[in-house]
Amino acid sequence: MKEILKRLKEKPGFSVIERSLGLKPFGLLSEWEKDVSKIPPDGVALLRIVETFPWLTRLADNKYKDPERILVEEAVIRPEAELQEKIKNKNW
Repeated sequence: MKEILKRLKEKPGFSVIERSLGLKPFGLLSEWEKDVSKIPPDGVALLRIVETFPWLTRLADNKYKDPERILVEEAVIRPEAELQEKIKNKNW
């Protein structure tokens, strides 16, 4: 769980996740980061889902409107742009 929290803290960030998903209290993910033994089973499931499907925070931020567009942008357009940038910079 520590590694998942570390990656989520970097991107999209704890505050983005907490705000978009309505997690209370604010700072919950930071508390879990301090002591992973305090993460309840449903919290573990939530962290795994957000890590696997990071576009869900963007969808939640958009009030669950237009999911197809968000999915295509996150699953197709963004990775393609990132790949093109790597090719351009020869950063394989």
